[in-house]
Amino acid sequence: MDRSIRVKSLVWFFTGAMLATAVTLMFVNAWRADAAPGDSDATLVPITPCRLVDTREPGQAALDDGEIRTVEAHGTNGPIAGSQCTIPADAVGLSMNVTALNATVRTFWTIWPDGEPQPEASSLNPAPGQPPTPNAVTTSLSGAGDFNVFNNNGTVGMLIDVNGYYTNASLTELASRLAAAEAREPFAVTNTTTGNLSLTETPTAIVSADVTAPVAGQVTLNSTASVFHSADGGEIVCAIFESGGIPPVFIPFETPSFQNWETSLSSNEGSLSGTRTFDIAANTTVTYSLACEEFDDGGSTPRSRNLTAIFTPAP
Repeated sequence: MDRSIRVKSLVWFFTGAMLATAVTLMFVNAWRADAAPGDSDATLVPITPCRLVDTREPGQAALDDGEIRTVEAHGTNGPIAGSQCTIPADAVGLSMNVTALNATVRTFWTIWPDGEPQPEASSLNPAPGQPPTPNAVTTSLSGAGDFNVFNNNGTVGMLIDVNGYYTNASLTELASRLAAAEAREPFAVTNTTTGNLSLTETPTAIVSADVTAPVAGQVTLNSTASVFHSADGGEIVCAIFESGGIPPVFIPFETPSFQNWETSLSSNEGSLSGTRTFDIAANTTVTYSLACEEFDDGGSTPRSRNLTAIFTPAP
């Protein structure tokens, strides 16, 4: 019996939240899918949380007494490699968690778009001895994609994590962005087959997996198989191939991803495993197979066999 499993690495939170947002906006405002929200309406696009500011990192500094610090949001920014935020140029606002660290005196912060008058309201109220507790803050951005943070008193460290951005783009444009982001996600296809299968001296596919590549990239194949031979001295040879590439005969130790197992007086059961990587073009479907043959008079039987194909987009 064959069991095929497709595992796709999607950012489910992004997808679910975006769909929920789209449904809510279309219901409340009765927009067409291709209509732009307009100058005063914006759509929240949730993203994987990222760190935009961390004053504990090298080269960073805590906020001083009365300081106004301008933070750049558009583009890729942040002091921690691998956790930086990438915010598109059409973002008009941010949804953030802002945390104050080690305040020396009681103070307050005000956060607002750069280039606009500073508001009177506070966005955060740090105090000495306060544990690091994030506070949800939403701010608009300047046309250049910046916002300001004002600290009223003392010295205090700052963390800013972004969990979403606002845009005036249409819902259709946002759907296109989601589809493009999804196409860049790695995924895996696994096929597991059980049951006895007699081998001959002609290479035969014993398990296969199909991969459809949305963009150009590479497919790495990992195979395993349990094997049995009814007599001593049996030899089984396997290798991984793409569709149409299985040769009429294997050349031992010259075939790529060559896998070999021989029976012995002590055991007629064993296992095989191997790996091989192929390039794959965009928008193509390729069948990959683990093919095996035996080099004796019969009686070789692969039992359970597994082939996992891992797709990785090209950089």
